[in-house]
Amino acid sequence: MSAKLERIKKSYRSKILAVRNYQADKEEFTIDDFIDQQSLIDIIIEINEAVCDITPAGKVFLKEYYGYESIAKMFVNADINLYAPKEKLKDGKLAAYTWWLENMKPMEITMLIAEARGEVINKDTKLKKILMPPDRKDYMP
Repeated sequence: MSAKLERIKKSYRSKILAVRNYQADKEEFTIDDFIDQQSLIDIIIEINEAVCDITPAGKVFLKEYYGYESIAKMFVNADINLYAPKEKLKDGKLAAYTWWLENMKPMEITMLIAEARGEVINKDTKLKKILMPPDRKDYMP
């Protein structure tokens, strides 16, 4: 493994990269889950189905470690369908899935649930440091 990938793994070791939006035995996903490609595929499917949220740290990790197009290729090669806008699918699954990954909104469902509970969510809402990418305290895509 390259020194760059090792450095990325080390910097995300203490981060939560995705969370489930329902009660389960495993509610948080870490680097070990994201490095195991079968586990990553399962997590991405759950994110795509809106039962799991990517964290800001998870989204940046995917981009830095794999690249969005590389992840999209995993789904295309395995013939696993993701929901993507029909207008994007006209360009082919690889382009549509890459677009979807690039445009995932971290913590989207979690924020929606919080708002439904009456919690005030706005641009000043701060997430726990464990959910944020290393050295990027202000990052919220």
